[in-house]
Amino acid sequence: MAVVDQIRNAGSTTVLPVSLQMVLVASVLGAGLGIGLLGQTQERYFVDPELAQLLRAFAVLKLAFLAPMVLLAWVRFAPSAPLPTPFAAGYIASVTIAAGALALIAKLAAVGAGSLLFHASVAGFILLAFRDQGFVDSLKRLRAWRR
Repeated sequence: MAVVDQIRNAGSTTVLPVSLQMVLVASVLGAGLGIGLLGQTQERYFVDPELAQLLRAFAVLKLAFLAPMVLLAWVRFAPSAPLPTPFAAGYIASVTIAAGALALIAKLAAVGAGSLLFHASVAGFILLAFRDQGFVDSLKRLRAWRR
């Protein structure tokens, strides 16, 4: 009950006692694996294998967008940096939706919807980053970590 009381008393600017980095990893893996395992490839892609190969190549290219999003969210969720709860939820939601959309595209289950969801979640992540005052500090921590 102590965790529930901490969440209830936490305000909108307190980091929840659950590790947000672990929530991020679990949600990305859950969305990607869940849709990847449950999605059904549409029949029209069996007819044109070159199109299927091209769309899967686009999925790999979109993975190049997803990886930095996960890294930036991971650095932003560092325990030393206070993060408002709405921003934390927004970062987790945008990265999770992007991972699920990427799985839809790679599985060729719903390429149009997956592409729309992926680009909307990337745009949402960028808008959140512009509105989040602590995001620049997170980038500085990432730069210092690289050295």
